[in-house]
Amino acid sequence: MTGHEPPIPDEEWRKFLADNEHAIRRTAPREPSAQERAGATPGQDQAVGEVWTQKDQEPVRPWRELSTGERSRHGARLLGSLVARVVFLVVVGRDQPESPLPGERPAGVVLEESGATRP
Repeated sequence: MTGHEPPIPDEEWRKFLADNEHAIRRTAPREPSAQERAGATPGQDQAVGEVWTQKDQEPVRPWRELSTGERSRHGARLLGSLVARVVFLVVVGRDQPESPLPGERPAGVVLEESGATRP
């Protein structure tokens, strides 16, 4: 403490020592909730800003209602997706070195035994 700061009065120290969580919560200012700030009462769904709605998308039709061309395009997309996934897994699988199971030696590794015997 520097020489030009006034000492803290005993009354302030008593208040500091007497404070507890309940007293702090009781006297602390409360921030209003988002609903209170928006003016909504609990239970009401009030949107703030522009509400997003899905537009310009056709509803999904059942398979039976699709034409032959639409069915073939849909099937080709599914088949293409499946082929792409298989190719990805094959490529990723080749890049990964084979790791042996615990207790097994990796393939191609030969351990030489020394002539020394263990006690």
